[in-house]
Amino acid sequence: MLILFLILIASDPQAASNYAGAFLELGVGARPLGMGSAYVAVAEGPEAGYWNPAGLALGEVSALGLMHSEHFGGLVRNDFIGVALAGRPGWGMGASLLRTGVRGVKFTALEDPEDTLSSQNRPYVVREAGSGDYALLLSAAFSSGRLALGGNFKLLYRTLWRYSAWGVGLDLGVLYTRGRWRAGICLRDLSTTPVLWDSGTRDRIDPSAEAGVSYRGEAFKGRWTLALSWGRKCRGGVEYLHAGRVALRLGWDGTGLTAGAGVSFQGLRADYAFLMHGALGGTHRVSIDVPLPVGGI
Repeated sequence: MLILFLILIASDPQAASNYAGAFLELGVGARPLGMGSAYVAVAEGPEAGYWNPAGLALGEVSALGLMHSEHFGGLVRNDFIGVALAGRPGWGMGASLLRTGVRGVKFTALEDPEDTLSSQNRPYVVREAGSGDYALLLSAAFSSGRLALGGNFKLLYRTLWRYSAWGVGLDLGVLYTRGRWRAGICLRDLSTTPVLWDSGTRDRIDPSAEAGVSYRGEAFKGRWTLALSWGRKCRGGVEYLHAGRVALRLGWDGTGLTAGAGVSFQGLRADYAFLMHGALGGTHRVSIDVPLPVGGI
């Protein structure tokens, strides 16, 4: 039944509201992004709530994560703050806030609206406006042996010029660990997330699924993590961690190559990722994970 459900929602042909949830697909965390976003079967740390909430049940320390990036010369800004709370064995909680903002969007009109565009009838700027998209994820997870389950309650808020919209959705994540191998599934927007605008327009975010596997091994005096995922795109990535401090990453996110690096010191981790795109150019992402002195949940 689970396999049948995955096939159905992964191949859903409905295309209504194609871009209603586009801002949720930008990804969070320089470490996952440097690995090609093939993170559904890795899912750990403050970013786990976004990639697969089941990973929160497997964490051993509490941490705060921060990320910032700018696209297209600073026109689009993407920010993330998340927290993972660990303590009681087999249980985990988290909260994440995502924001994507666009500024300086120009609305234009022709000098003579009844005539066609020409050198004598040029457009002029009527006004400039911006947009903001926010997503709050409240996550909880538990594990029993090799199996971990987690879920998100998702609250969306969107603004565009003088209009605004709200939405509510649910996500479900599963992780299964056996030795060095791990398999994961994340089902997003299970019940079709509605987005209701105060203008009377109604959008929706259709269900989607992503599945993946990961493997961890040791070679060349370091730890290797290999990951693959399948959903709307096929993704893959690899991470090499030397002496638990310095990490190098490489991946493919379905549209272009990704690369990254990270350094850890006394629980503090700083990461950098570069995402290539043939048509839109490259994007730089920077994130920091900070340990939190939080007791058991």
